[in-house]
Amino acid sequence: MACTKDGGVKFAARAAGLTVDEFTARSEAGSKRCNLCQVWKPVDEFCVDRSRRDGRYARCNPCRSRRKNPARPGQRERREKRAQGLAWCRGCRAWLPCAEVARGGACRKHLAEEVRRHYKSNEAYRLRRRQHSHAKERDVDPIPVEGQEVILELFDGHCAYCERPAETWDHVVAVANGGQTVPWNIVPACRSCNSSKGTSELWDWLEKRGRAWNPYLVEHTNILTRFG
Repeated sequence: MACTKDGGVKFAARAAGLTVDEFTARSEAGSKRCNLCQVWKPVDEFCVDRSRRDGRYARCNPCRSRRKNPARPGQRERREKRAQGLAWCRGCRAWLPCAEVARGGACRKHLAEEVRRHYKSNEAYRLRRRQHSHAKERDVDPIPVEGQEVILELFDGHCAYCERPAETWDHVVAVANGGQTVPWNIVPACRSCNSSKGTSELWDWLEKRGRAWNPYLVEHTNILTRFG
């Protein structure tokens, strides 16, 4: 064991560019060389590792916390900065006052950009956000995502009342008139038609607007007649 220990000291001294005596003197003085940043630091800056000869990790704490993603600070550094009133923004890649960094780990500007990118690329998320807005505005029950997908596919993503792309959801029988948030009373609609229809009775409104009767909308209303 002594030979193995001496061999380890010689190897470590050679890697540090020191003689065995110089290396031993620094070690006995309470210093240790990080094998990543190659800086001599107090041994307190190295976590305990009972499996190693000197009982400490080979890398200092800052290097250990950064090793998975060097561009992102580790938990230890984050705690130290938070004590100083600073938080890391992954968008700015900089330390900002805690009040400027949202809970998601980015400043409000970059968090909004991430949400917009996610909204644009993820259809399920887009449907959930649209439904959340629809339900909040009208104080109605939410439409399950699966139900939204089926109804949108039925109308090929278009407004049930015209050929424009659907942007909102409309109750065929308005909520104000007793309509419920059920699949056969919900259709996709553009903002213009949704606003224009309001609480009007469907067929009266279509005739006043000179709109053709969408066959899928007719089927929808037939179901509404049977189950409503």
